[in-house]
Amino acid sequence: MLKSLSIGQATELIACGQDAGAFMYGDRSFSILLNAIRPEEYANRSPWEREQLRRELNIPSDCLVIGHVGRLSPVKNHHFMLEIAEELKTHHAGVPFRFVFVGDGPLQFELEEAIRKKGLEKHVMLIGSREDIPALMNLFDLYLLPSHFEGLPVTLLEAQAAAIPCLVSTGVTRESDIGAETVTFMDLSAGAQAWAYELLSCIERGQGNQQEAGAKLAERGYDVNSSLSRLLQIYNV
Repeated sequence: MLKSLSIGQATELIACGQDAGAFMYGDRSFSILLNAIRPEEYANRSPWEREQLRRELNIPSDCLVIGHVGRLSPVKNHHFMLEIAEELKTHHAGVPFRFVFVGDGPLQFELEEAIRKKGLEKHVMLIGSREDIPALMNLFDLYLLPSHFEGLPVTLLEAQAAAIPCLVSTGVTRESDIGAETVTFMDLSAGAQAWAYELLSCIERGQGNQQEAGAKLAERGYDVNSSLSRLLQIYNV
């Protein structure tokens, strides 16, 4: 009801992307105001900062770090991430790893219980909400986003700004890929075992180029300065 009232009273309809706008507004005309970040905050982070974070989170230096930033809610598909962690633990025992989930939400206790039942206490960490996302993105060896569906996730833009490999479900809009060749899309129906293999392959291929990623973000309008200009145009300032 509130959605209908809001749309009916609005003088301008705005969405963060084409798919999100079509979902929200249907056949109505709308403008796009892209989610935006400051790419420079994610580039050229110091190795010292990365090591400090490892020590803070008690992650050994030889561990692969698989990161996810998002609300602990069903749409983000955390239980599937735990299945992937199980596959790594069972079939890739020689590969030390940590999954780091950043965020909080209604699934907190359910996920803690699932981690205990699967014996993943040494492999999966729930670290709650954090303010230091740029630093964390540079801690991760891979960004994992197996969401059931997403409009245009800012966290995926942040991961691409840091030029880390990203393994993403096909439920995430293709608009979110900036073309820096760090994003791999995969269908959830492939299953956790296939995702685990692909995850390791993505990490093996290595990181992208942060300078190139920053340029791609700006080119596509995901730099905060571009979005600010667009917002001022919408308000006719």
